[in-house]
Amino acid sequence: MAIQRVRPFRRAAVVFATHGNELAGPFVAMQLEEQDRFAEVAPSMECSCVEANPEAHEQRVRFVDVDLNRQFSAEVLASPASPEEPREIALAKALDKALGPKSSASPAQDLVIDLHTTTSNMGMTLVVQDMDSVSIGACAAVKEELGADGIPTRILWERTTREESPYLFSLGRHGVLVEVGPIATGIVEAGVVADMREATERLLEFFQRLNDHGEAARAAEAEGREAPPPVWGGGPVEVYEDLGIKVAPPQPLEDDVAMPMFHAELQDQDWVPLRVGQGLFELPCGEVITYKGEHGDDVVPIFVNEAGYQNASSGVGFGLARKTVVDTLPVVVEFERS
Repeated sequence: MAIQRVRPFRRAAVVFATHGNELAGPFVAMQLEEQDRFAEVAPSMECSCVEANPEAHEQRVRFVDVDLNRQFSAEVLASPASPEEPREIALAKALDKALGPKSSASPAQDLVIDLHTTTSNMGMTLVVQDMDSVSIGACAAVKEELGADGIPTRILWERTTREESPYLFSLGRHGVLVEVGPIATGIVEAGVVADMREATERLLEFFQRLNDHGEAARAAEAEGREAPPPVWGGGPVEVYEDLGIKVAPPQPLEDDVAMPMFHAELQDQDWVPLRVGQGLFELPCGEVITYKGEHGDDVVPIFVNEAGYQNASSGVGFGLARKTVVDTLPVVVEFERS
């Protein structure tokens, strides 16, 4: 059976305030640092907390000029600097130098965990990118652990390569975005913090176990013994593929005060398959926009009524995903032979 062999995990960054009005992440980061949790859960790794957008965080706004978490594609990062450049694009380039660079096969951070919350009823969601079988395996293992602790978890699979991905967590050699909701922006809520912290610590523990297994396998080889079984044995993983489709409400007329409203049949129904005839949006005049089935009968809505998706910079509307299965390989850390 094929095995994915990877270098040891030496450095990890836990990133918070990528969106400045999401305050659970900063609280979790402070907990991890002030309670010295990194030494407990990932002793073989140099872990740090990184405040991504300090100005937006200070102002308690999602972003200052444009959404920072849409500026990390290789194309944007390679664009020429200019005086008119939005603040968040310049900031993305600085973060790329600090955590990446993305263009390198050996970025500064082996693992980037980006902490987010959502106003949508998404529950615990672990977001991974295409071609990162290691992170998919990590999320599958953590999903099982969280589920055993009463935290239902889903994996959202972004079908973009690391180079194409616009998201901050793609700067590291491997990365995961932790998304928890629902919670309003601008507040800290104990249950959300507890779930986010547990997911973050369990992800770090998984990569620590990969390092520990690599050391044990190296010792076994030196002594002529059989190596222990891999921490992640590979196999099929259930994920939700992000289809990259946004379903936007009708734009209000020029003299309308109110935006169209998410219909009661859709509100809080993240992850529940859409059905033909289901109400999506309701206009002030009473007209209801329904689902016509144009995307099939096996798609689920994601990020329904997310407050951040009321602006063009983040992408207006709710997303669509489809449940599928991806195959993963067993993962083994290989240390250099002395």
